[in-house]
Amino acid sequence: MLSGRLNSTIICGSSCVTDFSIRRAQTHDEAALARLWGAMIAELHMLDPRQPRPIPSAATLYAARLMNVLDDPGTRVFVAEADGDVIGFCLGALIDLQSDLFVPAESGLIVDLFVDVSARRGGIGRALVAALMDWFKRQGAAYIELNVASGNANGRTFWHSVGGTDYQIRMRIEL
Repeated sequence: MLSGRLNSTIICGSSCVTDFSIRRAQTHDEAALARLWGAMIAELHMLDPRQPRPIPSAATLYAARLMNVLDDPGTRVFVAEADGDVIGFCLGALIDLQSDLFVPAESGLIVDLFVDVSARRGGIGRALVAALMDWFKRQGAAYIELNVASGNANGRTFWHSVGGTDYQIRMRIEL
């Protein structure tokens, strides 16, 4: 079970971060979360220009919204930290699929996952996902859902490597 911190040392190529910890986000992480979210959106837009364009203050607004859910029992924000710097984050939420048409099922939704480009390939994304998976299991979630951009080949490969399977295809028609 994940407690307050998870420390990890990974052997990898020369450019990746090898010593990091995973912990719940705290209010002092707000600026780092804004920076990382902005980098994530820029990368997604570079992969596919059809991705929505953020307004100039979007990263700041996003991080402020994360600060508002830090104590929400149905939401978790984890960060990866190395040498005192936040280098990755993930956001997950419980989704209640209550309906009179379907068997009730508690599920988890991974909303966002991002690791700074300079810190990739060292197991940080995998550790962030493991922290969310552990939390989802303890909350009684039966499964986890997520979205990955079709143009994000590295992202699709990553999600398959942590147990993700193709489930639905979201399509778009330009008008």
